[in-house]
Amino acid sequence: MKHQSFIATAAALATVVLLSSASAAPVTFELDPAHTHIGFQIRHLVSKVYGQFNQFAGTLIYDAEKPTASSVEVTIQTATIDTNNDKRDGHLKSADFFDAEKFPTITFKSKSVAVDGQKLTLNGDLTMHGITKPVTLNGEIGGVIGDPGKRMAGFSVTGTIDRKAFDITWNRTLDQDNTLLGEDVAIQIDVEANEKAPATAAAGEGAAKTEATNK
Repeated sequence: MKHQSFIATAAALATVVLLSSASAAPVTFELDPAHTHIGFQIRHLVSKVYGQFNQFAGTLIYDAEKPTASSVEVTIQTATIDTNNDKRDGHLKSADFFDAEKFPTITFKSKSVAVDGQKLTLNGDLTMHGITKPVTLNGEIGGVIGDPGKRMAGFSVTGTIDRKAFDITWNRTLDQDNTLLGEDVAIQIDVEANEKAPATAAAGEGAAKTEATNK
């Protein structure tokens, strides 16, 4: 029994060592659009309106040995804003708000990552409506699972921005004390990302095809 217990313990330790060594180098993940949500909410009259962006792409570079060296970059297609109301979405895409034709993308690029246990803080630059401002997003790490080459990573963050800082100022005054819309926009982002496949195989295959064509 003791011999079996020792073997089981040794096998478990070996697995941990193998996984640790496999995870030693920073791993690149790509956002999974089917399992990622980039949403927001803003005050409308006396309640709130919720929305999201439906098309985006992003990269997460995760360094398990030094999480603070990790980074995130995301590009959002502005015209895919969706608040479940076509007329309102059309107004949001217009020059009164995002001016999607002139500014087709919204981008976020992290500048620093702070990790405390499962808690996560992202500081970075948000570029929207042609203006770049620093923002801070706070949340938690969901974790990294799977075998090397097929790993998945996840995290969730929230934050608040002042839309006026990005020169998105349209509003309507209702009376002396009230406006149609709030100025603060709450952000909620839930990310699931898949490990990016190495480019070496594809590059080698492409080179082989080129060489064959040249012959």
